[in-house]
Amino acid sequence: MSFSWIPMYEELATALMAYEGRQSELIQRLVDLKNEKLPVLPLNDKTADGDAMLAAIDPFSFFATFNRGLTDENRCAVLTRLKSHFGLSSEVPTDFDGIPVTDARSSWFFQYSVDRQPDEIPALWALARQAVTLGRMAIAEATFDRCLRIKTVKIGKLSMGLFWLRPREFMPLDSRSMAYLRSKDVHVPENVGSWTAYAKVLDDAEVVLGNDFSRLSLDAYDLDGPPSSTLRVAEPVERPLQSWLFQCNPDKYDLDGALKAMKRTSWRMSRYAEDIAVGDQVFLWVSGRAGGLRAVATVDSPVTEVASDDDTFIRDTAGLSETGKRVGIRFDKSSRLVHRDAVRAAPGLQNLGVLKSPQGTNYPVTPEEATILLGLYTREMTPPHPLNLILHGPPGTGKTYQMRKMREDFTEAWVSSNSSPSADNQFFVTFHPSFTYEDFVEGIRPESDDAGGPVRYPLCAGIFKQACERAVQLAGFDRGLAAFCSLPTAERKRLLAVARPAVLYIDEINRGNVARILGELISLIEPDKRLGADQELVVTLPGSRQYFGVPSNLWLIGTMNTADRSVVALDVALRRRFAFQECPPQPELLDGVLVDGVDLGRLLRTINRRLLFLRDRDHLIGHAFFLPLKTSPSLDALRRVFREAVIPLLLEYFHDDLGRVGLVLGPQWVRRIAGGNIFALGFDHDQRDDLSERPVWEVVDAKDQPIEAFRSIDG
Repeated sequence: MSFSWIPMYEELATALMAYEGRQSELIQRLVDLKNEKLPVLPLNDKTADGDAMLAAIDPFSFFATFNRGLTDENRCAVLTRLKSHFGLSSEVPTDFDGIPVTDARSSWFFQYSVDRQPDEIPALWALARQAVTLGRMAIAEATFDRCLRIKTVKIGKLSMGLFWLRPREFMPLDSRSMAYLRSKDVHVPENVGSWTAYAKVLDDAEVVLGNDFSRLSLDAYDLDGPPSSTLRVAEPVERPLQSWLFQCNPDKYDLDGALKAMKRTSWRMSRYAEDIAVGDQVFLWVSGRAGGLRAVATVDSPVTEVASDDDTFIRDTAGLSETGKRVGIRFDKSSRLVHRDAVRAAPGLQNLGVLKSPQGTNYPVTPEEATILLGLYTREMTPPHPLNLILHGPPGTGKTYQMRKMREDFTEAWVSSNSSPSADNQFFVTFHPSFTYEDFVEGIRPESDDAGGPVRYPLCAGIFKQACERAVQLAGFDRGLAAFCSLPTAERKRLLAVARPAVLYIDEINRGNVARILGELISLIEPDKRLGADQELVVTLPGSRQYFGVPSNLWLIGTMNTADRSVVALDVALRRRFAFQECPPQPELLDGVLVDGVDLGRLLRTINRRLLFLRDRDHLIGHAFFLPLKTSPSLDALRRVFREAVIPLLLEYFHDDLGRVGLVLGPQWVRRIAGGNIFALGFDHDQRDDLSERPVWEVVDAKDQPIEAFRSIDG
């Protein structure tokens, strides 16, 4: 699978940007293809006066010519002609792997002329230009949302078109891709009806699955069976968490294979499909003397309704909840419970056996059992983010604030709701250039008593090792990490499967020398190399000579400033081990905040739009610098933000090239210093006159700027 189509698609999309004012030439090119007996999209329009030749076209519709239901031979023939016409250097594709195609009966991205709004085709051109120019960062929400309101366009078609033009930036959200993302635990709303919603899906997919959107699109079409787009999608309902207990006969499912059966069998419900909601817990109970709780799952998409006379369910009153009410479900014959696409099974629980089934045909959960179940399997048990996560973005976008909020949420969920002490489940460290392996893992540190005795050099555990030690304590093991690593693999998995998490927060993770800090342990933080995982690794530390591994219940969360010049080195070391979640500027948080008539949201958008063209998405200005003005909007406060944050960042971004600072802020902020006869008299230099005329600039001090200077930035 070579994805050989990507270079030509991207080059052609770039070439088309020169034809917005020459659309008739694009249409003529399609006429030429048709005259060569090659298939093209319909060229007849419907106007108020009757049928007429198509007079306008957009880039997405032009691309639909060879992204419809054509044979690969015809697609290659069309692209060969276009390569010649546009003078493209890319090779004609040898494959079309992962490309979704539009319906041949509805190839246009715009309506017939008789129904078309005047701004439809211009909006499509604007969106295409934004996508081709700078990808996702350049997309204007209003432009995308306008295109999405075109009657012939829905999110699947529009995202498909963006994918054609820039497959490295956008992912199609056709029905198969949506179903695939949901199957991989990426949240996709039922109605992706705006740029904000679509961008959130892309960000979440990137965190969970990476940013190889062409590969993801191909994987979506490689799924066995028909797409699961018929599954209804719903957000978790606003009601207490409910747990559903299902009993199965041991001669139906082998005891040791209960979890495997849970994944394999296409379980269905008929009568209670509307009752089981997203987020509910499903417990599988095997009856008999050797029975017990055999598997636990979380319902993460709605249950498919399938009518069956064989399914008989009896449910007690209000259901199991935090109040400890009972729920009992009985089913007869070969009843199947929940559709496999709606269930995500919890790993490592097939032989948990913490509860024994009572006698009788009904299997109610007692209040005591409910406490155990909810304590072990609440949704907080699963990280709301990848196990290793880095929050990254330009300065002032709230990365540290978001990490602090995560710490507070974790404390509220675990420290206040669990009876055992867990206030020390969180660890915090800030990386810096002199931080070392000895500080992070273990090392010798000098110490002496207050009486002035001899200096000792004990081997001390660093914060990472301390966090790992605490994690195994939370798994119910109190003999230390080294002893935990000596347990049988199955025993470690059993303990970690029900362990509460520990969290290590690493601020400014890109400021440390990661290779020196983690050393040979960098592979151990990978999820599949953690203790309790399928490919767990245990090593011997070079200092203490003790066994060491990273428990699977330790979360690592870092922050990273993308404007820092050490980012590239960090990406090489950690990109494969960490998921990256972008924290972009959010000017919408400042919309409506006025300082003498200056809208701060609009002001920040203007500055960042210019920075996007002059630098890149990693060198923007964050909203956090302006947030204090929401409560105390004043000219003096705005001057301080510019003097202490905005202008210093611009000087850093442009390496003191004040001319570029002027391109961002305007003439009232950067002024030219006249040269003239400023050099020493009497010294004849060949370039004296040229040097006198060299442009030299200075920045106006923000503390003296009137409000008109701030208004002029957006002028």
